[in-house]
Amino acid sequence: MVLTKKKIILIVVLSVFSLLVIAGSVTAGIMLSTLKGEDYSYQWSANQEFNKNTDTFEVEKTVGEEFEILQLTDIQLWSNGADNKKAFEVANKIIDTAKPDLVVLTGDNVSGAGIPSLMKDLIEFMEKKATEHNFLWAPVYGNHDSEMRVTKNWLGDQFNKVSVANGGHCLFKKGPTNLGDNYGENSGNFVINVVENNVIVQSLYMLDNSNYTSYSDEIKKANNDRTNRESPITYSQIAWYKWNAEHINAIAGKKVPQLTFCHFAPVEAGEAFDRVGYFGADKKADKEGGVQDDLPRDNLGKFAVIDGDIMKNMATYDNDATGTKVSGYGYRPGTALINTGFVDVAKELGLKGMFFGHDHESDAVIEYEGVIYGYGLKVGPSPRPWNGAVEFGGTSLMIGADSNNLTITHMVSELAGDYWDEVL
Repeated sequence: MVLTKKKIILIVVLSVFSLLVIAGSVTAGIMLSTLKGEDYSYQWSANQEFNKNTDTFEVEKTVGEEFEILQLTDIQLWSNGADNKKAFEVANKIIDTAKPDLVVLTGDNVSGAGIPSLMKDLIEFMEKKATEHNFLWAPVYGNHDSEMRVTKNWLGDQFNKVSVANGGHCLFKKGPTNLGDNYGENSGNFVINVVENNVIVQSLYMLDNSNYTSYSDEIKKANNDRTNRESPITYSQIAWYKWNAEHINAIAGKKVPQLTFCHFAPVEAGEAFDRVGYFGADKKADKEGGVQDDLPRDNLGKFAVIDGDIMKNMATYDNDATGTKVSGYGYRPGTALINTGFVDVAKELGLKGMFFGHDHESDAVIEYEGVIYGYGLKVGPSPRPWNGAVEFGGTSLMIGADSNNLTITHMVSELAGDYWDEVL
């Protein structure tokens, strides 16, 4: 073939174009690749030696003073800048008001394609506020935190960069990597002990149950054809929890009161709310100084209402505690379809309360058969239309001066409707 000047120019142009396409593809591949983080593996065994200095964190409670834990849940920073600004405004206001000793983030801190930068924005915000008010903070994962292009392992690396060990204020451990059973990656399980005069007075368990899973048709049918996909607290997690609690109780010489924090409500919480027939109070009346709805108590008086509402798919159903029909929710709040028996095991070891998020419009807190089940109040407005929250704010868990009493209060920043009216 004879190469003319025009042919040579055409070949050069096509070659340069091809190189640019290849370079662009490589760059895009790098930019959109999954962020896996540093290699990490920790295989836990119930036979290994327990060391509270390496297996747990300790935070100091001043003798004779209260210790406040502030729960912030479902901040869910995403692709809407106005929503993110409002979420930060709400979190800032609640933190400034509470001035907590410890802030716990119960998952869905971010969501969507912008997670890497959004998570860094959140961490920068938390560190700034922690420095300002001198508190520690601890995160657990939600089902949205590791979606799109990041892994839990990468997220753990970001938390560790601002850990107490590295001069920051974050309490976090990647924890064992073999607690997931058949429900996917399960990490970020760790324990924080609240200590007073070198004595452990409370144990706080950070649990990862943030994976969605698939249940068989048989299991769905046995659960009235519910389609929930939330994972349970696994049998391996229960064994790990028991191992920690037994050793901590032995060190303390008593059954230490325990609180847990996770993203999905445990199955037992859904069953408790089912039994008491919890339905929504009039939020507007509450805001104007009204009283929440009186709720039917079961015949044995086994539960008490502390705060908040469940407002999800309102329907009429039979209340097995009273034998009457009540207006209530038609969907058990965000729980797995199988009960692995976590609460039965944990109650024997000192469990007093479980706190979670995930269901944006649910913020009920009840005590049922000796365990407090509590939804945190959603922090901000994202994402629409999946956010049905009535109020924005946070939840205060105040451990009493004597380390025994626990007072729970939803701290309302504003009505959600006021925000939607502004932007819709």
